[in-house]
Amino acid sequence: RYLFIYITNSYGISVIYKYFVFTVYISIIHFKIYFPEKLKYKLAMINIMIIVGCSNSKYLAKSVAKKLNFSYQDLNMDIAPDGELHLRFSDDLKNKTAVLVQSFYPHPNHSLMEVLFAASTARDLGANKVILVAPYLAYLKEDKRVIKGECVSTRVVSELLSKNFDAIVSVEPHGHDNQ
Repeated sequence: RYLFIYITNSYGISVIYKYFVFTVYISIIHFKIYFPEKLKYKLAMINIMIIVGCSNSKYLAKSVAKKLNFSYQDLNMDIAPDGELHLRFSDDLKNKTAVLVQSFYPHPNHSLMEVLFAASTARDLGANKVILVAPYLAYLKEDKRVIKGECVSTRVVSELLSKNFDAIVSVEPHGHDNQ
């Protein structure tokens, strides 16, 4: 049900970005969302997939949408005075695949709530599939309990994400192997 892709490279952001766009492209092929070149533009015109830029990754989402020739929209979000999130999709998502692009850095707590609200709303609005593209995915360091009573955050976040997304693509999962 999940596709976690981990790519690391010491050559810098531009190389990571190139691999990230390639990873998204390969993932779309893997989930049978990619179509031959002749159909690609026709399908983009009828909007079967929409790339949604969340608060931390709007520029990246726009770039991916342009590269793949798919529709793009910003996730409209406001923060109430008490800190609660209010979000809204501006385009119709009925019978479409919604690809939410959101890095969990900075502010992983805020970012997690944003994508959970967005995924739930996308499903409620009739999206066929909801995919999370997270260049940086937080909360993956604690995969076992070391001290009695400690939270195993990887398990909790995995459960939350698995209930809301059909697939996840990540370039930099925040695991202890990255140190």
